[in-house]
Amino acid sequence: VAAQKRVKALPDVPVMPELGFESMKSGSWQGVFVPAGTPAPIVNRLFTAVLKVMSDPEVTKRLNDNGIEVVTSKSQEEFTAFMKSENEKWAKVVEKVGVVMD
Repeated sequence: VAAQKRVKALPDVPVMPELGFESMKSGSWQGVFVPAGTPAPIVNRLFTAVLKVMSDPEVTKRLNDNGIEVVTSKSQEEFTAFMKSENEKWAKVVEKVGVVMD
């Protein structure tokens, strides 16, 4: 499992750092995106609504029961920074291994 800590759904399966691959950490993530230039009040309203849903104990429980750990960003800026760092990380991997599109 390419995660930083063990996954609840697979508690007996070691994660890559435990196997000596410290830099091999990953996970899936989702986000809500809007077109550039979307007015800030609309962006803020969407962010608040998504955060409210993802913080709901029943939603969190249902996702956890299916092996999904809910992690939310504290702000839009935090999510943007995370997304940029993920893009930079994976761009380096793509370049290093020479991935090309047909």
